[in-house]
Amino acid sequence: MGINKSGGDLADSTPAMSKLLGSEADSQRTLYPYVTGTSVVGIKYKDGILLAADMGGSYGSTLRYKTVERLKPVGRHSVIGASGEISDFQEIMRYLDELILYDNMWDDGNSLGPKEVHNYLTRVMYNRRNKFNPLWNSLVLGGIKNGQKYLGTVSMIGVHYEDNHLATGFGNHLARPILRDEWNENLTYEEGVKLLEKCMRVLLYRDRSAVNKLQIAKITEEGITISKPYALKTFWDFNAFKNPTAEGEEKKVSGGRRIVTGFSPVSSAHVFWKSRRSSAATNTKNTNEALQKPSMQDNKDKKEPANSFSFSILSEKRKALFESLEPVNNANGKRPSADSLLPPPDFESATYPKGWLIGKKRKLVNVDVVESMRRIAVQEMNRKDREIDGLNEQLEEDARCLEHLQLQLLDERSKRADVERQNAMLQEQITMLMEMVQENEPVDEDEQGPDGN
Repeated sequence: MGINKSGGDLADSTPAMSKLLGSEADSQRTLYPYVTGTSVVGIKYKDGILLAADMGGSYGSTLRYKTVERLKPVGRHSVIGASGEISDFQEIMRYLDELILYDNMWDDGNSLGPKEVHNYLTRVMYNRRNKFNPLWNSLVLGGIKNGQKYLGTVSMIGVHYEDNHLATGFGNHLARPILRDEWNENLTYEEGVKLLEKCMRVLLYRDRSAVNKLQIAKITEEGITISKPYALKTFWDFNAFKNPTAEGEEKKVSGGRRIVTGFSPVSSAHVFWKSRRSSAATNTKNTNEALQKPSMQDNKDKKEPANSFSFSILSEKRKALFESLEPVNNANGKRPSADSLLPPPDFESATYPKGWLIGKKRKLVNVDVVESMRRIAVQEMNRKDREIDGLNEQLEEDARCLEHLQLQLLDERSKRADVERQNAMLQEQITMLMEMVQENEPVDEDEQGPDGN
């Protein structure tokens, strides 16, 4: 069980850092499984449940322990099998022992069945997953209570389901196809054991972590029985086991050539050409030397294809390809036309390798490359067109929004003008009322007289 410990001096350094870490106590997390067990296989048969698991415990890729029991009874009705970290499985068994003890303390004549235990394990695994401290196991729980057979599984992150046959680890890939083909609900005990042994034998052949020492648990209405460890009969005399590299060796064939793993080299016409910026004399000389070497080698071969062409004749026709193509002005001071750069009339394009053509500037052009470039260009143009269409639609939508906003602005302006007119009218009324009040004040003073009467 990989442990990551943090805290201590780091947590005590500052209160803020202590709050950030969550606790001053050391925190422990499962980072990597150290000692692990491999597959567990379980099936339903006519009278109950059968579970099978080997007894190997791998320390990384080293088969360290060979007596690890990974099938354990849970109460009176269930058996659990575990793949993954052995120490985490021991922790799970401690949880289950406490659960069964608490259930027995009630002494009510009832006991937990396999479905209740499976639901409990699902909650435990999901809870530990949410705390980022998972129990690194895949569990299979089978049992029978009141005539109801139950077989379920739960992963290290709480994924759970029920089925008629289950497997964990490598068995989920190698044993489940066998179970789907051969399982049926009317299997007898002997047939079920034989089917489980077949699955475990396949896992022994294919899984490096498996060992030839297994246990089979039987759960019926009468009780739980876990067999003693025993080994399977295996057969290792296959030719592929004895000499695994025999089929991969190279085999010689006629003509001095070799075939490697079913593939033979394909002879193709050699094309030698360099940059057109080099001088004509240098290019012609190097090309002739390069073309003469394969010509000499091909003359040594006794069996030469009938449709092969002469490199010497071809090299003469290819000389024009490596001439300097620097722009040359004619008598009028103008550059020559494109037609003057085409190959001579007596040039035979059929002598060139299939799939190659002569371009307007006397360059070898691969038809497939040109076609792929054309397709890429068309796809790019279509993509640009789609982008332009999308931008046009966005512009139209923006124009409609702008028009709507302009209408709203005109409406707001008209409302504002109405409010301003109403304010002006109210101001005029207030002014008139103030004038009327001022005119009435002198009249009242005259009516009172000098004595105030």
